[in-house]
Parts: sequence; structure tokens; C-alpha cells
Amino acid sequence: MTNPIEALNSFQEALLEGKILLQPGDLYPDLYLTHDEPVPGKFRFTYLRLENTKITALVNFAPCAPIQGIPSVQIGYAVPEEYRKQGRAKEAVRMAIAEMKNGFQRAGVKTFYIEAIIAVDNISSQIVAEKTMSETRESMVDEISGVPAFRYLLKID
Repeated sequence: MTNPIEALNSFQEALLEGKILLQPGDLYPDLYLTHDEPVPGKFRFTYLRLENTKITALVNFAPCAPIQGIPSVQIGYAVPEEYRKQGRAKEAVRMAIAEMKNGFQRAGVKTFYIEAIIAVDNISSQIVAEKTMSETRESMVDEISGVPAFRYLLKID
């Protein structure tokens, strides 16, 4: 489990420095996409909502272990504090999932899972996951941090 707010801050800095290229989404032209390989061979797709040059919501997807032999990505999302409690995370996650589905289907991947691992004390992110992915969650301990967490799964067909 990583902290998506750190990614948001990093992307905000890179955006202001002109270090990342953004392309508008196919389905939602006001949702911008950038992709990179933070680790060789491991892709990451990041979707951003902007107000001028300020990121107001970030959603990223990175590969994770297949689930039941089906390709899977892990989702992370963050909203700057001044933009929270306005529905921005839910809207950005819904849009990013639709864009991801569209892109995967164009690439011939018809079925895949989206997984969210959320700390038990992160109530806001749990609400977003329940509204956008699944009302069902599994209790677990995050392998990386050792923190108690919930796992949410969404199967895309």
C-alpha cells in the first residue's frame, strides 16, 4: 500500500516543471492521462483532473499479481485537501475506470480486475471504493506496510 498523496505531490511538481506530457482522455477530454515506467517493465497510468495547472484529483493504476489468472491492476487515488468533500475523487475514479476499460479493450484485454487496498483508518477512501468499485470488502493486512486494510475488487468484463 502506497500513499497516493505522495504521487499527487510528485506529479504536481513535475507538471509545473514541464516534465510530464498530458493527453486528454478518449471518453473524457477533461481527464488527462500520462503514463510511465517507474520500474523497468512495470507500467503506470495516471489520470488527472486539473484546474489550470493545479491537480484537483489523481487516479493511478499499476500492475499487480493476476487474480484467478486474470490480469489485474491496483488503483490509487488522491485529492488535495482544499478540494476534498466535493465528490471529486468519486468522479475521477469513475472516469478513470471507464478510460482504463476503453484502453484495455482496444488493446485486446476484455477482462481484468481493479484492486484497491485501503487502510482501515482511511474512511474517505473506503467510501470512494464502495461507491465506485464494490460494497464488498475483505479484511487483510497489507503485505508492504503491515497495516490493517480492506481490499476492494472490481471485475471488468
